[in-house]
Amino acid sequence: MKEAGAARKVYPEMEAAKARDLGLYVTELVADAGSLPFEKRADSNGYGFVGVTNFSVEQARTAEIVVTDPRATDLTATPERSLRLPRLTLPPRESLMLPVRAPLANAYWQMAPGIEPADDIFYATVELSQVSYDGAALKLDFTAPTDGEVALRLSRRPERASLDGQPATMQEDVERHLYLVKIARGQAPHFLRRLELAYSHEGPRLTIEPREPWIAGQTRAVRVRVDNPGPATLTGEIGFVAGSLYRQENPPLEVHIPGKSWREFSFPVEIPADITPNQPFDLTATLRETDSTTTWAWHSQVTVHRRFDFSVGPTLTFPLREDVPVPIEHPTLASLELPGEAVFQVRVKNWQDHEQVVTVTAAGDHVALTPALTQLVLPAKAEENVEIHAAPDGGSGIYRLAIDLHSGNYKASEDVVVVAWRKGEALAYQLDYDRDGFPDIILENSAVRLFVSPYEGGRAFAFVNKVTGANALNSVGGMRDNFTKRVEPEDMRNLPAWTRAGWLGLYNRPYAFRILSAAGAEAAVRLEYSAPDIYPKGVKLERTLTLAGDANYYLAATSLTPAGVAGPQSYALENSVTFKMFNEPENFRQWFTEGHAPEEFIPERNVDLPAASGFVGAINKQTGETFAVLSLSPLAESQLAVHPHAATIRMIYPQFAEKNPTYTYRAAYFFGKATREEIQALYTRLKSGKK
Repeated sequence: MKEAGAARKVYPEMEAAKARDLGLYVTELVADAGSLPFEKRADSNGYGFVGVTNFSVEQARTAEIVVTDPRATDLTATPERSLRLPRLTLPPRESLMLPVRAPLANAYWQMAPGIEPADDIFYATVELSQVSYDGAALKLDFTAPTDGEVALRLSRRPERASLDGQPATMQEDVERHLYLVKIARGQAPHFLRRLELAYSHEGPRLTIEPREPWIAGQTRAVRVRVDNPGPATLTGEIGFVAGSLYRQENPPLEVHIPGKSWREFSFPVEIPADITPNQPFDLTATLRETDSTTTWAWHSQVTVHRRFDFSVGPTLTFPLREDVPVPIEHPTLASLELPGEAVFQVRVKNWQDHEQVVTVTAAGDHVALTPALTQLVLPAKAEENVEIHAAPDGGSGIYRLAIDLHSGNYKASEDVVVVAWRKGEALAYQLDYDRDGFPDIILENSAVRLFVSPYEGGRAFAFVNKVTGANALNSVGGMRDNFTKRVEPEDMRNLPAWTRAGWLGLYNRPYAFRILSAAGAEAAVRLEYSAPDIYPKGVKLERTLTLAGDANYYLAATSLTPAGVAGPQSYALENSVTFKMFNEPENFRQWFTEGHAPEEFIPERNVDLPAASGFVGAINKQTGETFAVLSLSPLAESQLAVHPHAATIRMIYPQFAEKNPTYTYRAAYFFGKATREEIQALYTRLKSGKK
């Protein structure tokens, strides 16, 4: 394009990197209103946004970004129509949308009077997410994953500036009529910053008084005060909206307020008893003067609560899918070694503005609970703790109890699961620990805990060392059942190649399961699945997991029965392990195999391992914790597929030779502190049939 004489309208000026390095990818979006043919504009009211993306996985990029001024009436690229943004360093895998000449007097932002048509955000090198103004303070919310700057063109000088409540330095660029404020990087993971400018205006003002607390099932009268500081009488209409509780359909109230005076209006809001609690509701009061087309708005926020809130702790948590963007709310789980007891702290918070009596009861089978009943007299907005002791009176197993609370006609409860085992014993139990609506299987003893999702292909998402709390696996999972050749269904023939890219074996199939041994010297679970689509005529799969009461490893015996044999087909067992965190420069794990010392993972470089390698593992360089997969059945080949941050251990077994006979493949999974020599000794012992 440059050779053809076309000039760039937006681009980053940065140091040249290696060939074919994208650096920063930059685009500019200019508002369409006022556009004419041939890049001309009918007026100089344009505004725009500049998208900046760093596609690098590991390297931050620094550049000065040159953009076309969206206020220019001729958008052909020339130096005098360009704006140069300050130097910006964008972290890896980050993307920002930066405002350029964005007007503050915008119809999409309902605000109070006092913002002039010429007031705008000249530029910002952090992402703008919200603007509000109440006649006294101008507030701008930013997402700032890196240090940046905001430049404002305002019709009057702000009195002062603050950033997240702390005083901030504001510089004035007299030549360009700009006010500049540096925005330091926000706190991960959301990087939010709020800039507040004292920017007062003498005009009508509304003040919202929500009269907290807001309690589900009650009614609150919201007071809105209207001040008229001017000499003339203020006439018009006042409206009010409280989220979905009090809508715009409610008729506005007429306003007639003499000069230098004020009036107060009341809006009753009925709060449903079944409303989702602890969620903020936006309150908006609007004012439209008589014979005016402009609606001014003032905002506030309130949180709706139950009559009381409570929590039960401490509860057991273990690493599970830490890389998912939304944290998982786990059920209340506790564990102990017998003989012993679990001690729970029940914290009760009274949200009401008067005294409240809350009754707390605990009940469960085969577990002694002390106290079983407690009455709390809580002053207004006070909180108090109740300590409940739970002592199982049986052997190793799962004990379920319920903690119930009530005050008047409001009731709440929490189900608690207590996992108890005797030394030298193991447990297997069913619990939807990841709250996805499907039952999960957990096997554990005093050393390790294994989490398996039958409805996601029988994969293991957690193999936890209970001493350190570390998880050997990740959200891709372990024990993934795959095959070297897939069948081509009739309805997929002649489709594009990308339609086949996502086929990963049985990873998302719903496996049937049953607990063979729930507690004792060994705990055992069996999973089953019939896959009619596996080449050539389908396969029946059955896997038995066994955990001994005193071991840092579990055994997996996978049996496959092919319904037919045609071309080559083999079973592949896959396990994914993370070796590098996204925000860390160095690997925290090394890989090793039988007869091969620990070595660094090199992203995107796969390793073909000797078929005779009986085990493959990864060792944490800081803690010495070792995860290893030990194949106790002969392998045809073995691979280490290395990705940017995780690697897949792929063990491929010999081809199916004939139909109907059952092929059984045995493997062991170890996690704990051990040297490669100790893993070798364990492999030799298990290979010989000794546990």
